[in-house]
Amino acid sequence: MRTAGQLPKRGEVVVFRRPDGDGKAMFRVIGLPGDKIAVNSGQLTLNGIRVARAPQGTIRRQVPERWETLSVYSETLPEGLSYEVAESPTPGRFDEIPETAVAAGAIYVLGDNRDYADDSRSAQLGDIPLDHIVGRVVFRLRPDPSWLVPPETVPGLG
Repeated sequence: MRTAGQLPKRGEVVVFRRPDGDGKAMFRVIGLPGDKIAVNSGQLTLNGIRVARAPQGTIRRQVPERWETLSVYSETLPEGLSYEVAESPTPGRFDEIPETAVAAGAIYVLGDNRDYADDSRSAQLGDIPLDHIVGRVVFRLRPDPSWLVPPETVPGLG
């Protein structure tokens, strides 16, 4: 198990102290020190290679001040780890991010709810210094019952 301040694996979800001093946050690690990250038409590019993704359907979710039908995609990192992300069908504020290099001693994080996450793409957050990492998320339960983690998929619970 990794401890706070150590380099996490790409694809892990980590908890960290926000560099802006506004408490703690939890996002997925996408970029490691020296990686180059870009977003074009809402699709993630990592070190010059578009990250593979496949449509998985839609979900209806409450987003700030309204309900919206979001497209769900399975995104697969070069290491083979897959996870789901949700995106609005309308263009979002972070759908076009020019290529940027992740700073030494830092990570780049993205939220799984891509159009509504203030993650490393935002000026308020940016790269996350390794010494801000509190720990990694083993599993999480979401408030909507359709997103609950099945007990049989969590060692020791099933």
